[in-house]
Amino acid sequence: MLRNICQKGICSIHENEVRCIFGDDIDTPKYNRKTGILMNIDLEKLIDKVYISPYAPKYIENDVHNILLNKGLDVDVIYSPLYTIN
Repeated sequence: MLRNICQKGICSIHENEVRCIFGDDIDTPKYNRKTGILMNIDLEKLIDKVYISPYAPKYIENDVHNILLNKGLDVDVIYSPLYTIN
């Protein structure tokens, strides 16, 4: 199961994403199977760009950017170059 979470397909290797796997005893009271474990993170340090599908309509780019701004994140929203990479 852990392999499925950690393994990345070769077509997505350029994304350089970070996956957080927090190891703790799942029987502790702070763990909830529905919500997981709440952790404080600084999204401004974690996210510098958001990629969207190269097929997404223009309004998706604007919607994603507005959602990010509403959450206090002023980061670039760009179309993925996945299908233009040679």
